[in-house]
Amino acid sequence: MKNTFLKPIFVIALAMMTAFTITFSVVSGQEATDTQSSDSSLNAPDRTIVGVWQTTVTQRNCMTGESVAPPALDPASPTATFTVNSIGDASDVSTADNVCDTDLGTPGDQCTLRAAIQQANFTAGTDAIGFNITTGCSVMTNVCTITPPTALPTITGLLTINGYTQPGSRSNTLAIGNDAVLLIEINGNNVAPGLTISAGGSTVMGLVINRIQGNAITLDTAGGNTIIGNWMGVSATGGTLLNNSGRDIFIVNSLNNLIGGTSPAARNVLVGSNSNGALSVFSGAGATIQGNYIGMNAQGTAGIS
Repeated sequence: MKNTFLKPIFVIALAMMTAFTITFSVVSGQEATDTQSSDSSLNAPDRTIVGVWQTTVTQRNCMTGESVAPPALDPASPTATFTVNSIGDASDVSTADNVCDTDLGTPGDQCTLRAAIQQANFTAGTDAIGFNITTGCSVMTNVCTITPPTALPTITGLLTINGYTQPGSRSNTLAIGNDAVLLIEINGNNVAPGLTISAGGSTVMGLVINRIQGNAITLDTAGGNTIIGNWMGVSATGGTLLNNSGRDIFIVNSLNNLIGGTSPAARNVLVGSNSNGALSVFSGAGATIQGNYIGMNAQGTAGIS
């Protein structure tokens, strides 16, 4: 059965001398069934799929043919949790005190996303970043928009960033469609790059990431990351195109990552840009890319451009 594509969004380059099986299937929207195998490097053509896209890139042992299991969906229990309560961009005062605070002169902790990542990078164990922002959010939609003027710190420690902890947020429960409410938005304002994770073993969920200068999320070096329940390149309502200049997700030299999943809550919305597409995997064997809306609005009712 032939594939139906609208614009280029997906490029895969896999390392030589390893066997891979790649399966694309659209279960609603446009029709597509395409299975390929290769024992050498594979450069798949750029492609856009409108519909629910389930894709698995499986690394196999060349001698036994056994596959490598994908990472678990549930993030590890955090050692420390840092709660972002500000849409600002100030840095952490001290990374040595295990406290996310940008202003020691103000009562209470003033914690920005930048400061929380800085603190998590210097705190041992698997940490978590949650949200409880009460000021500076939209009075109409309750969306809290964080606009970093420069690149956020690379995530170098095991970390879970959970946008669903913001009061009023909820994950999707619909098998078809989307009833999620995402209230944490990272707006690059066409200037700042997105999140980069080099530590591996990290999870990003419940975020809207748009207007990024470059890639919204880059998974580099260590693998085993989980990216679920995010909307990238669209507005917080899920219906307006606010695409990133690079890819929504860029995987490079990072193995066994999970993008989406089988549950409705795990579904990502990926749009991509006209030139770079939504998702690229370079030397990223063992990636499981499943159950996402790609090239569609968040409700899955129409293409978005």
